[in-house]
Amino acid sequence: QDNKRTCVQDSFYDRTDGGAHIHPSESLCRPGREKIQQCMGQKQYTGYRMKIFGEDESQVESNEALAANMPLTFILMFIVLLLLFRTYRKPTIILLMVPLIFIGVVFGLLVMGKMFDFFALLGVLGLVGMNIKNAIVLVDQIGIEQENGLAPLDAVLQATKSRIVPVAMASGTTILGMLPLLFDAMFGGMAACIMGGLLVASLLTIVVLPVTYCLIFRIKAG
Repeated sequence: QDNKRTCVQDSFYDRTDGGAHIHPSESLCRPGREKIQQCMGQKQYTGYRMKIFGEDESQVESNEALAANMPLTFILMFIVLLLLFRTYRKPTIILLMVPLIFIGVVFGLLVMGKMFDFFALLGVLGLVGMNIKNAIVLVDQIGIEQENGLAPLDAVLQATKSRIVPVAMASGTTILGMLPLLFDAMFGGMAACIMGGLLVASLLTIVVLPVTYCLIFRIKAG
């Protein structure tokens, strides 16, 4: 390859168990990779290099591309929220709810016994949008209640009570819709991320967002 002497080794892994416990780059390739790298560190192998091809290489390239564009994504989301609410505090509250999804993602992957692969990463990205949508609905409802004449604290409480059922129903239907993909070898990780992340994040958002709102807007009882 490229006028250089090359030794290529092909390897595959068994997907018959649904891909839940075997990952090509971790379970099979890592031991061999580490052994080759140790040998290549010796003087007699100076000038040699190792490169991973196939699925592992494609996944690394895709992850790098997503990571490079991630900051721009959050900047654009903040700008859109800023134009929607015309204040920086409400968009800040909404984006502070994003880290809550990772608690649910870890929970979902552990409970379902799935690996965090590229499709799981796509599920996390979709999950960010779902949780932001729930947060927007709640923050917007708080503003509506205040416009109707309620005191700030009463508006937060009333909005939270009125949005619990719609948020729960929207999240519940999405979670149930992911069930067919949960046992798929390719999309199982994505389904586990969305189901676990959305369940936990929705529950935490209902509790954490009102508290955060009161702290940032300095709303006190009485």
